[in-house]
Amino acid sequence: MKRSGTLAQRIIGIIFTALGLIFVLIGLGLFAHEQYFKEYAKLTQGIIVGKNFQTENVSDVQLGDLDGATVVQYMLDGEQYVSSVSMESSSWHVGKQIDIYVSNANPYEIRPAGLELHFMSLLFAGLGTSFVLIGCGFLIYCVVVRKRIQRLVKEGRKIEATITGYRVNRNVRVNGRCPIQLQCEYQDLLTEQKVLYRSGNCWEEPQHLQNQQVTIYVDYNYPNKYYVDLDSIQQERDMQVLDYR
Repeated sequence: MKRSGTLAQRIIGIIFTALGLIFVLIGLGLFAHEQYFKEYAKLTQGIIVGKNFQTENVSDVQLGDLDGATVVQYMLDGEQYVSSVSMESSSWHVGKQIDIYVSNANPYEIRPAGLELHFMSLLFAGLGTSFVLIGCGFLIYCVVVRKRIQRLVKEGRKIEATITGYRVNRNVRVNGRCPIQLQCEYQDLLTEQKVLYRSGNCWEEPQHLQNQQVTIYVDYNYPNKYYVDLDSIQQERDMQVLDYR
């Protein structure tokens, strides 16, 4: 029996968790690189003289790479330089003084001081943590569902119901197809009541399942909690096709 059950949630959980861990590792790598740059750089003050590739009053100075979003003018060892950083802040404006780190190896390589230095590492780490939490949420849900099913199979009341129909679950779609959920009916011999159940998602052709028997495990204390064992349909079908002629 082709089921989707918690498989889709488990796959989503694994993907989100894996992507999250990758993002966190990238963030940690960027943080380590930024700390290394900070350790071998000089702290100085600079003045923002331009944004978005437009500069003002930067004549008679040594120009560096101005491809960044924010252009900064600064003094280092008695020399005046102009270079840029590849980020900007809403609090930054032309004429504002900011603290920057200047590389000892290259005086045109600068980074903003403070939290701005770790902006990219914090961004990746934050996104990664969010992805990990989402992925773990899906995986925890799968574990809870599996435990509930195991408990029902072990402790629940086992009944045999008849498949009377199905409904298409249009909330799920894979490769243009939607799974079905089987409608099951059980006749309680003691109370003479008919009880209706619905299975989880499956991908079987519904016309082959009509009037087949399926095993259902029902909680003794809470009859609205149950598990439709779709694998029992396959076992029943395998038994029916045996031919000893």
